[in-house]
Amino acid sequence: LRGIAAKSWLVNAVYRLIPNWQHFWLIDKLVGGRGLSAKYVALAGLYAALYTVAVIGVGVLLFRRRELK
Repeated sequence: LRGIAAKSWLVNAVYRLIPNWQHFWLIDKLVGGRGLSAKYVALAGLYAALYTVAVIGVGVLLFRRRELK
């Protein structure tokens, strides 16, 4: 998909908006015999937190002038 994303601005934008779920597949590292480092867990947590803040921020922007009854 990266090769296609390099050629098309639309595919590139969608590629960057969709989260990279591979950061959360911790079982792959454990099954492969490798342990989980504190750095890996911290970076995955930071990635999840930043993505969550971004999604909530978009929601706030979309609903900032709406009146809910």
